[in-house]
Amino acid sequence: MEKSLSVLVVADSHCLRLEFQSLLGEMGHRMLGAATGSEARQILKREEPEIVVTDLLLPGFSGLDFIDWLKPKRPYVTIVALSNRNSRAKTREAIRRGAWDYLEKPLQRGELVAVLDNAVERAKLILGRSSRTDGCEHLRAPNLRPRSLPISCCDRRIKSIEGGAILAEHETDALVCAFSVDA
Repeated sequence: MEKSLSVLVVADSHCLRLEFQSLLGEMGHRMLGAATGSEARQILKREEPEIVVTDLLLPGFSGLDFIDWLKPKRPYVTIVALSNRNSRAKTREAIRRGAWDYLEKPLQRGELVAVLDNAVERAKLILGRSSRTDGCEHLRAPNLRPRSLPISCCDRRIKSIEGGAILAEHETDALVCAFSVDA
């Protein structure tokens, strides 16, 4: 059986958190809920979710501020920003600051499922638990030395690969996936 992921949903709307809880439960994942950025920070002291969904309009501590706080502490977490349809500038700013994807409110179930499925797949790739390797065959080579392998993806330089984690100067959508290191 596949291990479930933890998803932190930061939204001041109780109904919105319930909607996420229902869908994530159907998908087999555990949801952690927070109504404010401060509450989310408290949860992150004791939990390590693989995915964080944050509303950009939060009371007291904006979603953009929350992303700025979170990215240096958890650089590999997959962040999905929630915004209103008329907040495109904030959405672009959230992506620039480290959000991986976004959802627009009011939420459409099909879009919500698609974005969460992609976020889950990305988190699994980062954790090395994905069976999906399509498009990554060219990355496989014998006798790779991961601590000294420079790889350029999407015009960004990946610094090193250490212990199965990708250490990059900038967040990238390209992931090094499913290659083995021969001894």
